[in-house]
Amino acid sequence: MSANLPSEKPISQRPVNVCLLVPQQSHQLSIIHFLDPNLYHLTVVHSLDHFTQSLNTPKAERYAIDAIDIILLSTDLAKAESANTVAYLQTLIAHRYVPIILLSQTDVDDASILIDAMAAGAHDYIETSAKPSTHTAKLFAAKIASQVRIAAMQTLAQQQNAQIMEHHKHLMVEQQLAEEVFNKVSQNNGVDMANIRHWLSPIAVFNGDVLLAAPTPSGGLIVLLGDFTGHGLAAAIGAIPLASTFYSMVEKGFSMPDIIKELNAKLHAILPVSVFCCASVVQLNFDEGIVDIWNAGLPDSYVLRKDSSTIEAISSNGLALGIVGAGEYQPKPTRFNLLAGDRLYLLSDGVLEATNDKGEQFGDERLLEAISGQVNANAEKGFAAIKQQVIDFIGEHSPADDISLVELGMVNAADFAAMYQSSQQTITAEPVSWHFS
Repeated sequence: MSANLPSEKPISQRPVNVCLLVPQQSHQLSIIHFLDPNLYHLTVVHSLDHFTQSLNTPKAERYAIDAIDIILLSTDLAKAESANTVAYLQTLIAHRYVPIILLSQTDVDDASILIDAMAAGAHDYIETSAKPSTHTAKLFAAKIASQVRIAAMQTLAQQQNAQIMEHHKHLMVEQQLAEEVFNKVSQNNGVDMANIRHWLSPIAVFNGDVLLAAPTPSGGLIVLLGDFTGHGLAAAIGAIPLASTFYSMVEKGFSMPDIIKELNAKLHAILPVSVFCCASVVQLNFDEGIVDIWNAGLPDSYVLRKDSSTIEAISSNGLALGIVGAGEYQPKPTRFNLLAGDRLYLLSDGVLEATNDKGEQFGDERLLEAISGQVNANAEKGFAAIKQQVIDFIGEHSPADDISLVELGMVNAADFAAMYQSSQQTITAEPVSWHFS
């Protein structure tokens, strides 16, 4: 076998390397004259043993197989073993698309051989005769040209796929770096306290939703659920300064409205116009049983009253963070009272828009029914039951958006102090608001 070294040029820009596997003295050798030598480089092999010997020869000779663009296989050479031969050839060139075209004889009934060989992976067949006609020659050339076009498209698709995979790998590295930075900023995240239950289910490697929680110097708790436009790095560029500013200002004792205004000013200053953050911010005063909530662009939040079993909705009354400048932004939180055992639910639109395989959305009614059904349930089991209802509804259907659901339980001041101390003993540097899958 001649050693035609592979070219890096696409098939459309160089001669096509054709390998003809045919017995010696066969009339099928006449097809050599059908191929324009300016367009095709032909290698003729008279036995399968000769063809496979190149696997055990020096590396340069091995390239002969890697250089082949099309294989023409005579059924006379393999006969009843044509199907096995095709399967074997496919294993040799499995990493590339190399058409295998069968050559049969018009005066021989080898239909069963052709059927088996095509089922094994052959791409086409051409009937030949001892005295080929002009029509046969044209048909042969047309089929070869057709397979060349298909091979060129397959090669291009493989190259593009390799580029996508390489880009994806670089993107994963960049997102891991962003996650490390975010983790360091959020290492004091208080979302693991016993009165906070959360479910954040990202559709991308880097979540577009973020959950932050921090105790105030006065013994209260401030929680933020944010939903950035986009996913991955588009969300990370906003989440990192958001978390840094949030924790710094809560620790210093700033009021909830001042924190919100500073978060808005920070995001407005650094984010492009197309990126902003819908958010709910909640401040719980455990001494007085008072809750302040501010909702800007997220779905309604819900209060589940333990004693009356009623559900109250708190609608959005603010503009998402990062859209307008500081001078135009005046957050107005809603204040209400909660008793120990009452629960407050925050959610992103991914919960309501979760879709099943019928195209139906989970929606407000199903969520309210799920929440009301847990009024007498243990808090931990109740939240798990709500989450499971959403999961069961979605089934095998892939969510179109991040899903975030948060439950905040009102407790008395002494119980919260104990919860905070317990969380400090087990806290890790891995905030749950970002996930890799």
